[in-house]
Amino acid sequence: MKKNIVILLVIIIVAAGVISYFALNKKTEDILTTDTVVDYEKQRMLERQAVETYVRDNINELAGEALLGGRWYVLETKVDTENDVGDVKYEDGHVQRENHFSYTFNPTDSSVVIENFNFGK
Repeated sequence: MKKNIVILLVIIIVAAGVISYFALNKKTEDILTTDTVVDYEKQRMLERQAVETYVRDNINELAGEALLGGRWYVLETKVDTENDVGDVKYEDGHVQRENHFSYTFNPTDSSVVIENFNFGK
């Protein structure tokens, strides 16, 4: 009888160990998946910010000469990081324009290159 109780206790302890092992591994996988999603979203956010800043800082070079020799000012930007395209609305106090653009983003140094700046969206 004592032998059966000892065997039963050993089986219970082994089963508990196996269950704990798989439960801990599952949590690790969940954390890795969550971290991957967070890293991806963070990368997209940084890309969006870099592109918006680049367009805002370089709108006068991208859009050409403003009316009456003024300067262009960005009113709004929308960046689609999935397709590497965006839209910008800007004005110089006399004229307002909207343009569509495509870009390349280098995550290593956060550099942005505007490849296509189409006037008159």
